[in-house]
Amino acid sequence: MWYINGKTYDLNNFNHPGGPIALSLGKEPNKDATGLFRSYHPFSLDKAEAVLNKYEVKAAGNDAEPKSKEQLEEEAVFDWNTKSEFFEELKGIVSPILKKSGTKATWGRWGQIVALMLITWASSIPFLHGNYLALILFPLLLWMSAVNILHDATHFALSMNWRVNHYWSYMFPWFTSPFTWYHQHVIGHHIYTNIHRKDPDMHHGTYLWKYHEKARWYNWYRWQRYYVWFVWTNMMMSLAFLIDFVFFLKGNYHKVVKMMPISKNRRRLHHAVRFLTFFTIYVWPFFNPHLSWSKAFIWSVIPYGIIGYCFAFSSQLNHITGDNQGQFSKDWYKHQVMTSHTFAPDSLFWFLFTGGLNLQIEHHLFPGVNHWHLRTLQPIVYQMCKKHNVNYNLSDTAWIALKKHLDHLDQMALGPDATSQKSH
Repeated sequence: MWYINGKTYDLNNFNHPGGPIALSLGKEPNKDATGLFRSYHPFSLDKAEAVLNKYEVKAAGNDAEPKSKEQLEEEAVFDWNTKSEFFEELKGIVSPILKKSGTKATWGRWGQIVALMLITWASSIPFLHGNYLALILFPLLLWMSAVNILHDATHFALSMNWRVNHYWSYMFPWFTSPFTWYHQHVIGHHIYTNIHRKDPDMHHGTYLWKYHEKARWYNWYRWQRYYVWFVWTNMMMSLAFLIDFVFFLKGNYHKVVKMMPISKNRRRLHHAVRFLTFFTIYVWPFFNPHLSWSKAFIWSVIPYGIIGYCFAFSSQLNHITGDNQGQFSKDWYKHQVMTSHTFAPDSLFWFLFTGGLNLQIEHHLFPGVNHWHLRTLQPIVYQMCKKHNVNYNLSDTAWIALKKHLDHLDQMALGPDATSQKSH
């Protein structure tokens, strides 16, 4: 069943235009799909609700089951019954713009993607032959190719054809499994951004660093600003393998998002691909005839470490600053703005390097819109936030954003007493 707007729906026989994968993300066991439903239907909400009404499961007489404590808690997080004046006005301005340009990747955007992939492929040849310049260049280009494709694909924002999104989401197994990523990112993080015990991203590296003031504090956090640089090198490896393994072992993501049902054959295939991916990164270099054993060791460690840095730089600055943490609004749309961070919005370089993740506020308001269109929407969102007095967290450069992130780590490193005093 699906639980949306406080009602129960049976959508098992519904042919969803966005494809079966998008529909499956809102299904049990993750209790309430209202946030997913609203965030992916911002411009067609009335039409989508009319379709939903055909599939409502109505209780007969007094046979309705009482809502569980968990369901009541889910419904109490955000106020979905009151229309957001802020978002309604913003939507009124944005809608005609996107109606004209479309919401998915343009031909120009596809051109960027193809060009990046061709350059990445070209750099892979000297990389495989042991060229030291390619040792740096290839993982950087591989990162840029992946982040400009994978992220939009898993948000169903690459194409109107769900099969295209599905195909491209599986083209970069070195970064993550889409199945795992959907749980962490789409179901958990995007709906409950920066909310402790609801956003999985607030529980990464529990014993390594402290992000949130409600998280437990350990004495070694006093030096987290300094050792975070080493952790970043292993961030991609942790996400793609360690966290993935624990997720399948325990059946939940950081005890926050429960795993959707998965068949035994699909589970076996998942583990086989994870094993093959691990082998390709860490073992295969030692079988490469162009590499000595010493170079093979370097080739098995450095490239993935560079990708880890790229991922960390593109993801950690977007929500983990002193301006974003501790923010909350019952208005889901305002909450997305307050807990996100846009940086270097005018820079094409940072847009391509982060795959548009530098436009994080706009992405959280319109997750189903391809990142390329967010460049047009950014100044509109900024002005609308000023009009409605919504705190829009903006850094003009990436380096300012990085400083804010490190300053926040310093604040969290002071210990529970200091962070508690700050919050008061």
